[in-house]
Amino acid sequence: MVKPASRNKMGAGVPAEDEIEQHFIDAFARLQSGKPKDKSLQTQAKQGTLRITISSVAKEAGHSRTLIGHKGCKYPNVRDRILALKSDPDIPTRLQDVLTKRREEAAKLRRELALAQTKNATLLARILELNAELNKLKRANARSRNNTPTNIFVLPGKP
Repeated sequence: MVKPASRNKMGAGVPAEDEIEQHFIDAFARLQSGKPKDKSLQTQAKQGTLRITISSVAKEAGHSRTLIGHKGCKYPNVRDRILALKSDPDIPTRLQDVLTKRREEAAKLRRELALAQTKNATLLARILELNAELNKLKRANARSRNNTPTNIFVLPGKP
């Protein structure tokens, strides 16, 4: 039984070859979201020690790990996806690592926000200073126009 491409959570829109592969794909997705169905994996998820490995995916799927555990396995797409996840250091495999990374990102964003707010406040203060100076110069300019003695004299002409 082949599942439609939209059901495949592995990405790339590649349909699962059969129902067992779909079990592995669904298990992988559950592990990534931190919501496994297997009791021991649930415990690990609660403790923050859940790792996404070939064994944990096989255990969650309820199938033998030999189906995805070696080079010539029956489901190389699933195996490649798991190994790609493990080889990418930017993608944490433990829930605790995910939380730590998210907290670090949040702290960094809070620092950046505080810096941006400080810069905005400084710029606003400068704008207010410049507006006050501009108004002062406008008033001075208006005063000087009104108080300027004229340099034009009317000479009496011949009647």
